[in-house]
Amino acid sequence: MIGMGPGTLKDFSFTRFQHFRLQWVYQHGERFLNILVRIWRASYQEKTIKSLDGLRAISILMVICGHLSFAYGASFPQAAIYFSLMQSTGVSLFFVISGFLINGFLIKEKKQSGSINLKLFYFKRMFRIFPPYYFYLTVMIFILPFFEVNQLTKVEIASAFSYLWNYIYSTENWFFGHSWSLAVEEQFYMTWPFLLAFISIKWSKRFSVLIFFLTPLIRVGSYYLFPEWRPRLSIMFHTRMDTLLFGCFLAYYYQFISKENFQRVARKINRFYLPMISLVFLVGLSPYLRFLFKGSYTMTIGYSLEGVSMVILLVYVLTMDGRGKIFTILNHPVLRQIGVLSYGLYLWQQFFLAHTVDFGSTPLRLFYLYGTVILLYFILEYPLGRLSKKLQQSFF
Repeated sequence: MIGMGPGTLKDFSFTRFQHFRLQWVYQHGERFLNILVRIWRASYQEKTIKSLDGLRAISILMVICGHLSFAYGASFPQAAIYFSLMQSTGVSLFFVISGFLINGFLIKEKKQSGSINLKLFYFKRMFRIFPPYYFYLTVMIFILPFFEVNQLTKVEIASAFSYLWNYIYSTENWFFGHSWSLAVEEQFYMTWPFLLAFISIKWSKRFSVLIFFLTPLIRVGSYYLFPEWRPRLSIMFHTRMDTLLFGCFLAYYYQFISKENFQRVARKINRFYLPMISLVFLVGLSPYLRFLFKGSYTMTIGYSLEGVSMVILLVYVLTMDGRGKIFTILNHPVLRQIGVLSYGLYLWQQFFLAHTVDFGSTPLRLFYLYGTVILLYFILEYPLGRLSKKLQQSFF
């Protein structure tokens, strides 16, 4: 090669490599930024039911604050106790919202077409829930040995992968511990849509009311008849299903009565300051009663009273209709973005907020958590969401 001195070919190759690397960073970096913009824009999108992403955000923030409280228990014991109690309220709020949304979609479909397409329902759930969940479990299995924490047993792995952690787990393993709530939701998905598909909407509504009254009795009965279940009474499906069905019950009225009648009911509720009373109860009185009486309160009337209070708050939120400071807060883009990412945040906060793993300061832990969830949304949830829509168009 005329004109090329020593090292020129090496320099040339290195230059080409640099160019390729910059081109790759530009292409994928641009794609990543586009995904971030899409997530941010999702906060601005007009939604059929406004404010629910904001409520999801509040739920996950309550859980995160509850888990962070373990790190500050020595310095702020009273605050740590309070937030550790409030994390349970956050999970219950997730349940009520989930029951409201899922039953709302099912009722709407059955009202329009006369039936429920169970195949389509489970196809959507599979693409939405399974990949992020099983990815988290798989990563934990491979990386936890490097952090020198308690090893996962075969029973724990099997119960988490089969969504049966709330029934057959063997120890209190922190990193899979939150899978109990995901198991409760999955067991709800496996039972309630089938029930609604084969009975009338009116009878399913009556059934949900029956469950409201039976579940506290089931909890008390389970406590005395099955002593070995006592440590798990707050996490099993048959002892927590009423929380989900409170949301289901609200969905009936939201879907069936007119907007004017629904707002009339909301005005009657507001007239007696029930939303404010419910909020004070959920953030003040109920945690205090939970602290004083523990299971004697939650297993009997506690979960039921919290469910009723959350339904009252949801009625208020659903009828704000673009007015007031609360509506503005719940629909703020930042809060709604957290709501969009709430599933991923719930999965991964268990790892990054673990007090047995040293990730540095609390801001650094939250940075790692949020960055990981954004990255996984970019490489996993968003592409699978697009694939799911394409497959639905092709096969359903």
